[in-house]
Amino acid sequence: MSDNNIFENKILDSDTTKDTLNEILKIQKRCGLSKWTIKDYKNEFNRIDSRQVIVTVHKTIVGFAVMRLIIPYQTNGTSNLFFEEAEIFNIAVDPKLQNRGVGKTLLEKLVAVSLSSGVKTIWLEVRESNYKATNFYKKNNFYYIYTRQNYYQSPSENAWIMKRNLE
Repeated sequence: MSDNNIFENKILDSDTTKDTLNEILKIQKRCGLSKWTIKDYKNEFNRIDSRQVIVTVHKTIVGFAVMRLIIPYQTNGTSNLFFEEAEIFNIAVDPKLQNRGVGKTLLEKLVAVSLSSGVKTIWLEVRESNYKATNFYKKNNFYYIYTRQNYYQSPSENAWIMKRNLE
């Protein structure tokens, strides 16, 4: 399954169907992510500074990612809006398909979207105990910055703040 040719990347938007959102919620639950509702996702997808991507295999959603662009700026007097930084809110892969390149595909798409928006730095928070995720991010050029105490709830846990420079 490491052949990226079977992956289909899709950027989501405010017209995303309820079926797609329900599939995202199922993956979110299987992965134990912080609980977002359909309304939370729709609100996020309607933001001008939000970017989302899903990966499908044979038309089945197997992973998704949500990122927000932050610190906007304009260059050369144009109306084009660029962003200095981005923050990954969620990245999740169906547990049955983890370690098969889906997460890397999602992350590569987020990086490409970031670069096209002028982003120089990507940030994220990850549960301190989530060794699988922290190792994944380290392998993909993120590094630990500091610990945010008691960031997560249910259960209460520290978050590692991680960063990747794109310059």
